Amino acid sequence: MGCHAFVGIRCRYASHRQLDVPTGHAIIAVDPTGENQIILFPGANREISEDQIGAALSAASAGDILVMQNETNMQAEAAQMGRDLGLKVAYAAAPFDAAAVQAVLPYLDYLFLNEVEAEQLRDATGKTPEALGVADVIVTLGARCFKAEPSRQSFCSCSCRILSSRLLRSQCCLCS
Repeated sequence: MGCHAFVGIRCRYASHRQLDVPTGHAIIAVDPTGENQIILFPGANREISEDQIGAALSAASAGDILVMQNETNMQAEAAQMGRDLGLKVAYAAAPFDAAAVQAVLPYLDYLFLNEVEAEQLRDATGKTPEALGVADVIVTLGARCFKAEPSRQSFCSCSCRILSSRLLRSQCCLCS
């Protein structure tokens, strides 16, 4: 069974080439207070070519959303290709690397950070989340949930409320 048959995701652009590099993987550890730590081994995830990105984006249409995170190489190139195609570009900065985030900032519509990453990015850029030039910055607050910038909306402390913005609308599953 292909991956798409099981989870409803189209995987036709996933590359199935043999590399002399082990498969990449990440381990996410969550402590009892809801804070996480990501342990990453990039492996083959950092072997993506510009041609592979171009092939994957070839079926995208203006207004589609390109979702990326910091586990692969070629992020700035992919983000720029997406923007040039008229896609909305969403980027999760985990696992955090300030230089990688700064490289994609000019192309982003949505930036997802946890509060530690937001502080590290502020230290690296000298800018608060609302001053980064990204339309929507979502800062997760661990077990306390998240806030959205630049609207500065904060949400309940139950840890399950979903962003209420132009992107998504939802009710808290515990508080509604």
